[in-house]
Amino acid sequence: MAGQRNSSAREPGSLLSGTALRCGIPSVTEKPTGLARDGLPERLSRTGAIGYTPGMWWRRQERVLLAGGLAIVLVASAVLYWWRLGDWGWGYAYYSGAVEAGSQSFQAAIFGALDQHGLVTIDKGPASLWPSVVAVRVFGLSPWTVLGPYAIEGVATVALVYATVAQWAGRWAGLGAGAIVCTTPVVVASFRFNNPDALLTMLSVAALYCAVRAGDTSTPLWAWCAGALLGLGFLTKFLAVGMVLPAVALALVTGCRSRRARAAALVRTAVGALAACGWWLALVSIVPASDRPFIGGTSDDSVWTLIFGYDGFNRLTGHGFTGARVSFGHALWTASLRLFGGQMGAQIGWLLPLALLLLVVGMVGTRVRPARQERAGLAVWGTWLLVAGAVLSSGQGLINAYYTVVLAPAVAAVVAIGASVLFQRWGTRTTRFWAAGVVALSGVWAFDLLDRERGWAPWLRYCLVFLGFGIALVIATVERPRRPWRYATVTAAVTACTLLAGPVAYAVGTATGPVPSTDPMAHLPGLSVAVKPGPVGGGVTDISRPPAALVNALEREPTSVEWVVAVVGGDPAAGYELATGRAAMAIGGWRGTDPVPTLRRFQHLVADGKIGYFIPAGPADGVYVPRSDARSPARQITAWVSRHFVAATIGGERLFDLERPKP
Repeated sequence: MAGQRNSSAREPGSLLSGTALRCGIPSVTEKPTGLARDGLPERLSRTGAIGYTPGMWWRRQERVLLAGGLAIVLVASAVLYWWRLGDWGWGYAYYSGAVEAGSQSFQAAIFGALDQHGLVTIDKGPASLWPSVVAVRVFGLSPWTVLGPYAIEGVATVALVYATVAQWAGRWAGLGAGAIVCTTPVVVASFRFNNPDALLTMLSVAALYCAVRAGDTSTPLWAWCAGALLGLGFLTKFLAVGMVLPAVALALVTGCRSRRARAAALVRTAVGALAACGWWLALVSIVPASDRPFIGGTSDDSVWTLIFGYDGFNRLTGHGFTGARVSFGHALWTASLRLFGGQMGAQIGWLLPLALLLLVVGMVGTRVRPARQERAGLAVWGTWLLVAGAVLSSGQGLINAYYTVVLAPAVAAVVAIGASVLFQRWGTRTTRFWAAGVVALSGVWAFDLLDRERGWAPWLRYCLVFLGFGIALVIATVERPRRPWRYATVTAAVTACTLLAGPVAYAVGTATGPVPSTDPMAHLPGLSVAVKPGPVGGGVTDISRPPAALVNALEREPTSVEWVVAVVGGDPAAGYELATGRAAMAIGGWRGTDPVPTLRRFQHLVADGKIGYFIPAGPADGVYVPRSDARSPARQITAWVSRHFVAATIGGERLFDLERPKP
C-alpha cells in the first residue's frame, strides 16, 4: 500500500514528490524515490551492492532513531547558541540601543529609530529588531532578552533545514544537513549576536520550505506564506534577500505540475512579498519627514537611497565606502578566493569545496540514473549556493565575514543531498572512487584551515588528514565487506567525525570563549579575539559601561531633557542610552556622516533645554566623519559647542554642559 500511495502521488510533470511533512517530519512509510522501506536505497537492497539488507529491527527502530537524532541536533544547537549568552553583554550595542528605544516608543520600533524620540533610524531594515523589542517589552531589558530571540532563530533555522532537505532526500539526509548547519562556525557566532543576518537566514530557509510545500501540495496558503517571509526578509536587510529569490522561484517552478500552477504560485508569492513589505515602504514614503525619523545611511532622507544605495548596489560596486577600487581582473581573482581564504575560510569554508564537488557529482549522478527528488533538491540548493556565493565574493564594498551565514544552509543541504546520491549508487566502482576523492580532499582542506592557527592543537590537523586518506583508501578498495552493515555504519561515523571536527572545535570555542568585536567571529577554544576599542572604554560590546560618575550625572538630568547626551556616531550614542536608560542623540547617524540634525535644529534644541550634555568624538570612537568636510553637521555642531559652552571632565570623559554657556 505504501508503494502504491507513493507512485500515485507523483505525476509525470512533477520534479518533487507528494511526500508530506507532518509537523516537519515526513511519514516513515512515505519514502523518497530510490529508498526502500528499510531505509536503504532500493538499488542496494535489490541487487545486494552492499550485501546486506536490514530486517524488521531496523524498520521498527528507524522512527525512534530519527527522532532521537533530531532531538540531539536541536538540543546541541540550543546549547551552542544559548551557553553563557549573558556574558556577551549587549552584543552590538548599536542595534541593542535601537531595541531599547523601540521598547519605549511604538514609533521608534516601527521605523527602527536609534532613540525613542526618533531622530535617526538604523542603517538597515527594522524587522530584525522586532523580536527583541517584544521580548524586552514582556520580560524587561537585559542581555538575555536582547540576544535570546536570535538564539531561538538559530534553533528554528536548524529545524527548518532538516525539514526542507527531508522533502527531497529523506530524513537521514535532513538530519545530516541539520547537524552541519548546527556546527558551522559562522552560524554559531551569528546566532549568538544581534546582527540582521541571523533573522535573514532563518526567514530565507522558512521561505524556501514554504515554496517546496507550495509545489508539493498545490495549496495556495504555502505560496502566500513564502512571499510573506520574503517580504519580512526584505524589511530585515533589504536587497540582501535577493540572494535567495532564484532558489525560491526555482522551487516553485519545479514543484508545480503545470504551467498554470507555476504561474499562479509565482504570482501568489510575489503578491505576498509585496504585501509584507509594501505597507512599511508606503508608511515611510507617506509620513512627512518632520513626523518620522531621518533615514540613517542616506544624505537625502530617502528610504530608496538606503535600499538601492548604501545597503544595495554600493555593496557590490564599492561606491561610498573607504578603500581603493581594483581592476576587474584583480577583483575576479580575489573574488574566486575570498570564501576560501582570510577570515571567511574559517567561518564558512570547511565544507564548501566538498559542497561544490558533490553538487557536480550529484547532478551528473541523478542524470545518469534519474532520481527526480534529489535532482530537484540539488538544483534549488545549488542555485542558492552559487548565487549567494557569487554576490558575496564579487562585492567590492563593505562585505563582512559574518555575511556568509546565509551560505550555511545551502552548503549543508548540498553536502547532505549529494552524499545521499552517492550512497544510492554505491555499488559502482566510479562512485566509490568519487567518494574516496572527496573525503581525501576534505581531510587536506581541514588541515589547511587548522594550519592557519598553528598555536592551537597541532596534533588535530595531522589526525584529520591521516583519517581522510585512510577512509578514502578503505572506500576505494573495499567492494564487498564481510559485515556490510557494520562497515557502512563505522565508515559513515568516522567520515562524519573527520569532516565536522574542525567546525565543532570552532563552534565550541565560540560558545565558551571571549566575546567578539563588532563583527561576530567564530574562533578556536583558548584563542583571543581582537576587540575593537570603544568610545567609552573597553570593546564595542562593552560600549554600554561608561564611568559610573558620568552615568550618575546623566541620570540626574530632569525629565524635561529629551536627550541626556549628544555624541557623534551611533555606537557611542547607543552605549550611553543602554547605560542610562535615557535617550541619547546620535549626531550624524551610525557613521557620523548623515546630515542630521542640522546646526540650526541643534541650536534650537539646546535653547529649548532638550539636550543635557555634548561629548565630542575622540580618536578611538570609530566615527567616519571625513576630515576635509568642514560643512558636515557633525563638525559644525562640534565647533559651535566648543566656542560657546564650558568644557568639563566627569569620570575621565571630556564633555560640555549645554546648560553652562561661556561668559
